[in-house]
Amino acid sequence: MPNAETLVALSDVLRVGLDELVLGRDGARPVAPIRDVRLLERMQELEKLDRRFRDTAIAVIDAIVVQGNNEAVSTRLGKRR
Repeated sequence: MPNAETLVALSDVLRVGLDELVLGRDGARPVAPIRDVRLLERMQELEKLDRRFRDTAIAVIDAIVVQGNNEAVSTRLGKRR
């Protein structure tokens, strides 16, 4: 069994609470739905900003998602022909 300091470090790296890590049950810290660490860190920083900056970021993200979805559909349709 790792020492307490190692358990805390593991829980931070794995982004799980100590209860979940040690006992296998959900703890107080929710599991983040964003698995990409860089993206998660950016989202956490955005949450600290003024609402107008968050709204702008959301609009940009929406545009990127729409473009990505459109390209994926075009690719799938192109493969059918």
